[in-house]
Amino acid sequence: MWTNLFRFWISVTGRPAAWIVSVVFILVGAVITIFLPPMVEPSRDRETIIVLLRLLGGVFFCLGVAVFLWMLADWYLGRVDSPLRERWFWWGNFLAGMISAGLFSIPATLMFPAMLAAYLLRPNALFPNDQTDVANNLWVGAIFSVFGTLGLGMMYLVGRDYYRNRPRPLHHARATKRERSP
Repeated sequence: MWTNLFRFWISVTGRPAAWIVSVVFILVGAVITIFLPPMVEPSRDRETIIVLLRLLGGVFFCLGVAVFLWMLADWYLGRVDSPLRERWFWWGNFLAGMISAGLFSIPATLMFPAMLAAYLLRPNALFPNDQTDVANNLWVGAIFSVFGTLGLGMMYLVGRDYYRNRPRPLHHARATKRERSP
């Protein structure tokens, strides 16, 4: 009884999940781009922070719009009863997943080198003066870089396995190994 009280997980997969992801990415991108920049406090690096926030929000927004357009095309293929619909959905899901994972992994991998460069070019927003606890800031960058590198490795492993199991044309699925080999 108590386990059901704290259970709030709703399992959404497949096409409904893709629609939800597209809308959530569009909303997150719009919030980051429109509502966060005015909240940045005046400082020497205010303009740089605003540009970075708008860039981050724009990336989320563009990815959400791309997934939304992909789902509209998938909906159209379903309406015309196209045999390509399953492959279209698979490729869109694969590419959107790889791009989304890369949007975290690639910048995270570069976090330590970026923070080290910011330290060497101090004073700035990350390292305002010489009293800043440099070791803690650089450790945070190193931890992000480690997780980003692990994320890139997982992208490769999962993507490779997922790609091997992609849907294929019907004539390919029926062909025996001997018929496919030269």
